[in-house]
Amino acid sequence: MKRKWLKEIAVSLVLLVVMTIAIDIWRGRDMPNTLNVNTQIALLNGQQLDIAEMSEDTPVVIYFWATWCGVCKWVSPSVDWLSQSMPVVSVALRSGDDERLQGYIDAHEYQMLTFNDSRGEWSHDWSVKVTPTIAIVYQGEVRHVTTGFTTPMGIVLRRWLSQF
Repeated sequence: MKRKWLKEIAVSLVLLVVMTIAIDIWRGRDMPNTLNVNTQIALLNGQQLDIAEMSEDTPVVIYFWATWCGVCKWVSPSVDWLSQSMPVVSVALRSGDDERLQGYIDAHEYQMLTFNDSRGEWSHDWSVKVTPTIAIVYQGEVRHVTTGFTTPMGIVLRRWLSQF
């Protein structure tokens, strides 16, 4: 009986992983494979950043989110936590002007580097259709894309796999 139960759990987990990968591939199909979009951005703190350059030596997590996104309220704290140990750039999609967005970030005590895509132009160039969307960029290539809810372990695993 126990063996049958374990087998059912294993099959369910495999199906869940396969479905997740299929959804990621489907939703990420329109995203650029290489960084042929403008990768230079001005962060909320005034710092200039070039994602292509930043990704040359280590994979970079690009986190597309919004203050109005329900799922982002669950994912953002994890991404912020990960930003303390790996390169993360957050892109706030249509979340108001700089002052309003900074107030939201301060209220939630987020530390991640944030670019305000107030009109959604940069996200449009990346073909982002769902929030949250996470892209892993390494050596100027988009190596992995996932959308919707994800765990810190899922992000870390995708980032690690992007190096191969």
